[in-house]
Amino acid sequence: MILDELRRRRVFRTIAAYVVACWVVIEAADVIFPYLSLPESAVRLVIIAAIIGFPVVVVLAWFFDITPEGIVRTPDRAESDRPARRVLGRWTDVVLLGLLALAVAYIVSERMDGQEGEPLAAGPRSIAVLPFADLSPDGDSVYLGDGIAETVLHTLARVDGLRVAARTSSFIFRDSREDIREIGEALNVDTVLEGSVSKDPAGRRMRVTAQLIDARNGFNLWSESYEGPVDDVFRIQDEIATAIARNMELTLLGDQPSPVAETTENVQAYELYLKGRNAAHERTEAGLVRALDFFEEATEVDPGYALAYTGLADTLSLLIDYGNERLDSVVPRVEALIDRAFELEPQLPEAWASLGLLRLQQGRYAAADEALSRSLSLDPVNDDALTWYGSVLLAQDRYRDALATYLRAYDRDPLSIPLNSNLGNLLSTMGRHVQAESHFRKLLELKPEDTGTYHNQLIQSAHARGDMAAATRWIRIELERDPLNLLAMFYQVAVYTDLGEFERALEWLERMEAMDPDDVFTLQGRSMWYVANGRFDDNLAYVREKVDHFATILEPYGVTLPPGLLAWLGSANYFAGDMQAAREAYDRALAFDGGISAPVVNETNQVWLPWMIRSYLALGLDAEATQLLEALGRYLEELLAAGIDTASAHAQHAQFLSLSGRREQALPELRAAAERGFRQTYYLDFVPDLAALMATGGGEEFRRLLDSYTAREREEVASLPPFEYTVPRTPPPISLAPQRRELYARRYRVENGMLVRIEDTNDGLLLSVPGQEPMLMHAATPTEFFFDDSTLRIEFVLDARDRVRHLLWHQYGDKQRGRPSVQRRERASYELDPMVLDDYLGRYALEGIAGAEMRMTRRDDMLYGALTGQPAIPYLPTGVDEFANDDVNATLRFRRDRNGRVIELTIRQEGIELRGLRQDEDGAARTDGDAG
Repeated sequence: MILDELRRRRVFRTIAAYVVACWVVIEAADVIFPYLSLPESAVRLVIIAAIIGFPVVVVLAWFFDITPEGIVRTPDRAESDRPARRVLGRWTDVVLLGLLALAVAYIVSERMDGQEGEPLAAGPRSIAVLPFADLSPDGDSVYLGDGIAETVLHTLARVDGLRVAARTSSFIFRDSREDIREIGEALNVDTVLEGSVSKDPAGRRMRVTAQLIDARNGFNLWSESYEGPVDDVFRIQDEIATAIARNMELTLLGDQPSPVAETTENVQAYELYLKGRNAAHERTEAGLVRALDFFEEATEVDPGYALAYTGLADTLSLLIDYGNERLDSVVPRVEALIDRAFELEPQLPEAWASLGLLRLQQGRYAAADEALSRSLSLDPVNDDALTWYGSVLLAQDRYRDALATYLRAYDRDPLSIPLNSNLGNLLSTMGRHVQAESHFRKLLELKPEDTGTYHNQLIQSAHARGDMAAATRWIRIELERDPLNLLAMFYQVAVYTDLGEFERALEWLERMEAMDPDDVFTLQGRSMWYVANGRFDDNLAYVREKVDHFATILEPYGVTLPPGLLAWLGSANYFAGDMQAAREAYDRALAFDGGISAPVVNETNQVWLPWMIRSYLALGLDAEATQLLEALGRYLEELLAAGIDTASAHAQHAQFLSLSGRREQALPELRAAAERGFRQTYYLDFVPDLAALMATGGGEEFRRLLDSYTAREREEVASLPPFEYTVPRTPPPISLAPQRRELYARRYRVENGMLVRIEDTNDGLLLSVPGQEPMLMHAATPTEFFFDDSTLRIEFVLDARDRVRHLLWHQYGDKQRGRPSVQRRERASYELDPMVLDDYLGRYALEGIAGAEMRMTRRDDMLYGALTGQPAIPYLPTGVDEFANDDVNATLRFRRDRNGRVIELTIRQEGIELRGLRQDEDGAARTDGDAG
């Protein structure tokens, strides 16, 4: 019989072995191919090949056997009277059949698990909720679909054991054609909820569909449709969230106390709130302005809707950063809105978050910390509050806490632009450059319009960790995009200078000087090149020329030289050997930070304080040098203890230890700096204490280590392909009508804090920047302008009515927005006896800011005030004990005791208010002690 013959020829055994082998191969392909970026069709090809191979295997099994002598033809029935010597015995049949049964059982169970309506395995799960598609005939239900998705998302986020991707990240995939598995991988979740919402033509009823998908294999786990009146939107949201949680074998909230779920029964107010939220999430000026209208209308429709008030408060606060709102004008209104929300719902987490955001913008970090902590205790999954809280911690120099908070937020919101930016900057500050660069690269994809900014950060990060080849690659990429980026060119000078290739550094430096000889990066580059080459006298002459130039420009403004320029002059004198001149310049610079009697070390002055200390030691001023050294040491040790692990921090600490006479401890710190990217070897040769350190046995060993790093990096940079830099052509200027010039002529506040003025003159538009000579603007197009001998470019952004919305300040590959600044009325000058000015002179310690103070001085008949770390500016009297400077929009108000002595100062600038207590000569605060 045919069955006996099939059994004799072992065909069944071969079929079983073939099926098991095919099953293993197909399952392996299904797992491995996605990691090789192969399409789904590749797995299908494997299955088709297995099917095609089946009859071939059956035919071969009929005709051939496997024996110890190899593959032989199966003997006919007459020849098979004696047993054939076969490799595969009868026990193999049992094993193969068992494997075949297991394979079938596995496949069946997999398919059953993938059927709709069956729950997932219990245990910690993760989910992303995508925005529900709008299928309404008029396409006017986007906000409703977003609102349903966001509410379901927030409800699920409160479930124990369930990790939910944040709205910002999941909503990026709106209308995305990407495969669900790719979305799951991007968001690091294993399930995805998607759905749709549609309203009937009359807008009275709606239909919502939702389906839960396994992001690992794309199988549908559960789906459901809901229908009802639009007024039933709240019930539908609850039903969807409950069904998903049940399907995932989780219980919504369980026995835990639920956060306040403040809502409204008014569907119209709810729809307006959703529209406001949708517009506000755009984080653009236009979107926020639309959001204001929606939130305001929501409060009118339902005056008892607390969330609408918090939405309005947040929008106003965000318009300070994204729009043209002023902090001082916004604060009273925002505080009133928050108070109203608390009146309606005292434990509303969103109200505490709104208060925290406002206090953060005011610089009141303790109050912001308290408010945001309260918000997160009530609602731990408030993503905005979590991000703002990280910023508050960072502002208080709590680096590790800020990092932990940002990472907690990032786990839920990996595609958030602000969060990736904050994380990248913080990680870079802490010296974790490789991790930081992963976020900067992600930002290149998420926000390509700011490519220059992220290229700059990648350049600086690679240079800071000593990877000169990586820095050079990013420099070239950026210069191909923007050949005018002086920051990128400066870092190319720094790379070649650090590698000892001074001629190549000089080539790039001369290009910078041809573009903008007075730019800050050009000045830094030339001075660095002189010092690295040991040309200290040339450096001093160059620095003196530039400092005198800036002093001449600042003099008409009544503004003194800022501390950075004074410290630059001090260092140039120190390198040239003039210790007395160095000391005088350093003293003037340190006066902005407390002076030699009470030095306050900060991020800026800690760079040049070691050189100041060396100048004091050279002059025999040991007591003063020791005082500075102790202050520097405390600052650096606190910095390292806080988690700052950069090459710069370790190099500065090594200098401190060397100056303290602890050379055996300085060398390990120098080695730590080198391992993290320190390459400025030229300083080790001409600084006396460091040169003595290098002369020791350990110093020579360290020098060899540093030289090996430099040699390796020099080879890597040399191996890069040639790069041809093309100098960009200057566009021919065009003439503008007087009406167009008049449109642009006004004051603007740039995001970096500068207040600039554009004037319409007979020669054209003139740009005035504090501390610089006015520059004539040339129009390249009706909205874009350039300058002679400068890489600065200005672009005006107009609205539909041809009015200026803002300007874009293009420089260093970056762009910053400049918002039109309201021209204040000229204040009537208050007549004040000049002798009264002496009443206000002295030091005022500012409350809430350690080490900060306001110093009041006079020059002729003008009162000058200088905040710690800032230049002195003049203030005009505007009333009794009141002064103002309209250029910086700052006011001063003094308070006297009963005997008429000035004891207190209040500073107000754009909504920020600081109180300063006047200090006696011994540093004690004056009080109202004898005022009764």
